[in-house]
Amino acid sequence: MPIRIGFAEHRSRLLQQELTRILKLIPQLGIAKAILVGPMADNSVGSSSDIELIIVHDVDTPFSRRPDFFFSHLEPRIGLQVYVYTPKEFEELSSYTNTISRISLAGVEIYNESN
Repeated sequence: MPIRIGFAEHRSRLLQQELTRILKLIPQLGIAKAILVGPMADNSVGSSSDIELIIVHDVDTPFSRRPDFFFSHLEPRIGLQVYVYTPKEFEELSSYTNTISRISLAGVEIYNESN
């Protein structure tokens, strides 16, 4: 079996293709905002990196169950991590939590319903 050279570059291409597909679906899901974070946002994709998204969505389900909606509708074909916050939670966390503020600022806003 041949050895593949450039695993990270290959993974990066696959992730970008998947992100492009997901971006086409996002407007139909009622999302207020989507922020790309993690390795794709800071150009440090490795051979096992995933797409990591912070999604701001007005929901009333428990925090641990919120990603289920997106996994069932987006049907990811490659690694995807989704962190879903309500608009109020996101605003509160952004204002007083250094970690979420740093992650949000380091991330790349890829969708905003108001734009």
